[in-house]
Amino acid sequence: MAVPSASYAQPRSLGEVQNEVDKLNHDAEIATERYNEAVDRLKAAEKRLKVVQDRIATQQRKLNTLQDEIGAFAALAYRNGGMDRTLQLLTSNDPTQFLAQASTLDQLSDQQAGVLRRLQSAQQTLQATRLKADQEISEIEAARKDLSKQKSTVEEKLRKARALLNQLTEEQRRQVLEPNEPDPPVPNVPATGRAQAAVNYAKAQLGDPYVWGSDGPDSFDCSGLTMAAWGAAGVSLPHSSAQQYGYGQFVSRSELIPGDLVFFYSPISHVGIYIGNGAMIHSPHAGDVVRVASISMMPYVGARRVG
Repeated sequence: MAVPSASYAQPRSLGEVQNEVDKLNHDAEIATERYNEAVDRLKAAEKRLKVVQDRIATQQRKLNTLQDEIGAFAALAYRNGGMDRTLQLLTSNDPTQFLAQASTLDQLSDQQAGVLRRLQSAQQTLQATRLKADQEISEIEAARKDLSKQKSTVEEKLRKARALLNQLTEEQRRQVLEPNEPDPPVPNVPATGRAQAAVNYAKAQLGDPYVWGSDGPDSFDCSGLTMAAWGAAGVSLPHSSAQQYGYGQFVSRSELIPGDLVFFYSPISHVGIYIGNGAMIHSPHAGDVVRVASISMMPYVGARRVG
């Protein structure tokens, strides 16, 4: 008979199961937030690459036009004969070395020399832009590798948590998965301005399942919920709790008002939206749903007012 590995050996008490499942869920959430950041990095790099590729196309068209002009000059020089050095200069793929020799330019008209200089500048610009494209492609590859790494981490942590829970009876699983304290009631505290739209959106999602990497409309992770809530209010936020902490202005705990974003853990890996009376709406972790909770239930870091 196979002996279960140490990773899945049943802890001595239900409390130990609770602690280990909580840790695995928190580790999965940390990886989820890193995954979300990698998604944002990937999207931004792909957008920048598209801009650079459009710039390359424009610069290539300009270079082609200049090369056509050079070709016309070269053809004229050939027909006139006796201008071997000029012809060599005009038809070179690398005019830089010839431009470095001032005496060579003396053989060209001002118009020809000007076109050649513009051709050299266009080639250098195109080369620099292509280098920028290579950099964006490298960033895209790095972001994709990070996505794969974080995805594997999330799935592994959640698999281990499920394996632990599967060792329990249905009643034991209920005890582990249910919050230690009942959810506080939804406070009737009005918000102001755009914050009201954000709070209303969050309230409408109560009961929706947590799904890592999701930002709605029917499931959310923690930063996906706050991003979608404030998006409904016309404020664009990144899909990352750590990055959301860089938006808006800092708010002390004593000055919280509905709509403020509240952040937890160090480094930051969880976020909720404050709704008044010490309560927030958040999407806790895998296996749970969007719910109301006290902001004292997790290690509080700070708050930001974004709208």
